[in-house]
Amino acid sequence: MTEPSTRTLADALDALRNAAEAASLEQQAAVREGEALAAAVAESAEQAYLDWGEQTGHPDPQAFFDAAHRGRRWRAAPTALLGQLVLNRSPQAANYAEALAEVCRAAQTLGEPNPRTAGNAAVAAAAQLAALTPPPMPATTRPEVAAMLRALNQSSRDLSSLDLSSLDLSSLDLSSLDLPGGLPGITPGLRPGPAGLQPEPVEGQPPPSRNPSPRRLTNFLPSWMPWSASPR
Repeated sequence: MTEPSTRTLADALDALRNAAEAASLEQQAAVREGEALAAAVAESAEQAYLDWGEQTGHPDPQAFFDAAHRGRRWRAAPTALLGQLVLNRSPQAANYAEALAEVCRAAQTLGEPNPRTAGNAAVAAAAQLAALTPPPMPATTRPEVAAMLRALNQSSRDLSSLDLSSLDLSSLDLSSLDLPGGLPGITPGLRPGPAGLQPEPVEGQPPPSRNPSPRRLTNFLPSWMPWSASPR
């Protein structure tokens, strides 16, 4: 449990107003956040609405219960203005979070404190301070999953770096591939190169065949890909 504050709620709200000014936030909006958070912390304490009304300047009991309703979500999450500061990486976020935590500690002294209000204050203060250190990304504990993710990562980098512009694709047989959308830059059925152009014969060697055996694109793909050529 968090220790009760030695400040009154009024003092804690003044400190929150100052923290809001330093962070270039609207001061009245910050005070309304603090009042709602304090009411949510103290709502289970008997006569808390009387002390809250006296220290906030809102004597109407209904104002206390309305504020408590608005502030309940902030017992487990940072307030809207604190979330804005954290998102913008403001250097004043820590001061504003600590001011909100002090409001929570002061709120547990309202009315007749009980274990529930002490618990509310501890949880709410921790929720504001925790906003400054977001939890790390979850990591897998299964080695095979980690290895697979690393392999996929590496494969995607390897494939993205391939330069197909220098490949002679005129004799490739793409008929066995079922790739969604085909290959980039290749029109289905189109064979690159001027029609009828044949390489010059080399003296002492038989002339090249006019119908060379087609080379399959699968021969160029890594062996682990499902459509790669099977070893023969």
